[in-house]
Amino acid sequence: MQHPSELARCNLCEWRCGVNRLEGERGVCRAGMHPEIAYTMLSETLSSYSVTMLGCNFRCIYCNAYRVSQYPDAQWFYRDYVEPAVLADETISRMKPDTDKIGFTGGEPTIH
Repeated sequence: MQHPSELARCNLCEWRCGVNRLEGERGVCRAGMHPEIAYTMLSETLSSYSVTMLGCNFRCIYCNAYRVSQYPDAQWFYRDYVEPAVLADETISRMKPDTDKIGFTGGEPTIH
């Protein structure tokens, strides 16, 4: 798997901290080389499947994903990196016939 050169000196968000995410360094957002998953959830009442990402360069205490976006205690909703093909297979296998939405929430999108 190739990794974007932008991660070698990360300037993806407005903090432009320049950490080398390819070498394991973590900046303000605390994101690493791969996007990490906090949890996945099937909501039958909303007919949706949700994937919540970790890592955010903001500190919005009112955010509905604040606790997971700031890399909390690893014992609280933390899955780590999940290969895209594995995540796709899990999503498809857990979806019900009437599931009509897949949502990605949590972490700020520019860092992933």
